[in-house]
Amino acid sequence: SKFHSVVDHDLPSKDGSSSGNSSGGMHYDRNGGGRSGGGASSSSSLLNQKASQQCLKLLEALEQNYDTTLLEQQSAAASPTTSTTKAKHSRLVPNAASYNLTLHALAHSTKGTQVAQEAMSILDRMLDRCQTYMDRVLQQQSAEGGATFPSPPSEPTIITYNSVLHAIAKSGARDAGFLAEEVWRKMDRWREDRCAIIGTTTEGIME
Repeated sequence: SKFHSVVDHDLPSKDGSSSGNSSGGMHYDRNGGGRSGGGASSSSSLLNQKASQQCLKLLEALEQNYDTTLLEQQSAAASPTTSTTKAKHSRLVPNAASYNLTLHALAHSTKGTQVAQEAMSILDRMLDRCQTYMDRVLQQQSAEGGATFPSPPSEPTIITYNSVLHAIAKSGARDAGFLAEEVWRKMDRWREDRCAIIGTTTEGIME
């Protein structure tokens, strides 16, 4: 059977006062569950939520900038005689670290079951951009032969997939097991599609 647990700061001091209520610690019931004992835990949760929201906004801005840059590069390739000015922020595009850090912040955001769907959405956006890029490369190869290609988007790494799985596991979603299996299916599908398109080996895909 489980016993009622009390952390050290819940023990009374020499003068008989208890420091548990003033320190904002964590209390544990006889079932082993934790409940917040003060404002420190709620403040930390609020900060984590705000951090994840800011990361999501920044990632979306970087993705939008990449899409805009990609369109500008395609327009320039279609009309070589047309002079185009390079965008001031053309290099501000998301890389694998941008996605991985956002997923990490999302996993610790304490936003509940919503985290699982948001993590899956981030992975889907990443894979969709990669697939769209591959399709456009094939079209340019068949139409123009030695055409120059725009900068590719970042591929999911093993850290990306693990970060998605971590966010799903921490979300507490009832369908977390199903979503985790779906992540593995997406990973295998992308690896197979990538190998089929560019004719490479599976080595290096997940590095």
